[in-house]
Amino acid sequence: MKQVHFFALKDDLLPVLEAVERDIPIKYILMGQFPTMEFETLAMEGKFPVLGNQPLDRLPAVDHFLSLAATFRLR
Repeated sequence: MKQVHFFALKDDLLPVLEAVERDIPIKYILMGQFPTMEFETLAMEGKFPVLGNQPLDRLPAVDHFLSLAATFRLR
């Protein structure tokens, strides 16, 4: 699986994500190790509550999201 890691500020990132989602609906799945196979899925409407607002002391533990086409079924 191809991964692209990048740094962007919220004011830079939101317009790009919104432009992409006008053509391709996307869902964002919180990545990590969890006790169940239930996945927390976010849509852009939620605006990611902590996007661009990460305290410096928590940077090593920032949330990572898998971005998929909204129609893709994760198993």
